[in-house]
Amino acid sequence: GPTSWTAAYTMQATDPVGAISYSASISDCASQSDTDAGSAFTFAPAAPVISGTTLADTTTGLACVKTGDVVTLSFTTTNTGTTPAVQIDGHAIAGANLTGGPTSWNATYTMQATDAPGAITYDITINDCASQSDTDTGSALTFIPSAPAISAVSLVDTTTGMACVKPGDLVTLAF
Repeated sequence: GPTSWTAAYTMQATDPVGAISYSASISDCASQSDTDAGSAFTFAPAAPVISGTTLADTTTGLACVKTGDVVTLSFTTTNTGTTPAVQIDGHAIAGANLTGGPTSWNATYTMQATDAPGAITYDITINDCASQSDTDTGSALTFIPSAPAISAVSLVDTTTGMACVKPGDLVTLAF
């Protein structure tokens, strides 16, 4: 008789999430038998989801961020057993700067003077073992790398142009 057998099953969205188990038994007419059981693969019926994303200045709490401020990107994911790939303002965030899991995450970055001024962007991608993924990108907060400076200050009596002013003279401050 045959010595090789195959069984096939098409996974359904309603099948339980997790390890896929199997059991196979065979017997012959002499009442001899063998059984094998185990598990292989992991069933992931739906793509992972990223949600609840916020980007905040955890140094000052303000919407405008300066050099040296720490920004924190907080988000949640469905549990995929993998670590998300995260970028803040184009910088890959990993190691001690990416904490949490398996579903609640925080990524931190300290803004540098060399970072581009303007909106601070973020990019999050998470994959599961079945190559399904979700991505969340956006921007929040405004980075201002250096303090404003006042220069070329002049105070002029625009009425008479004299160094002494009297009531009614218009004094103009320009910078």
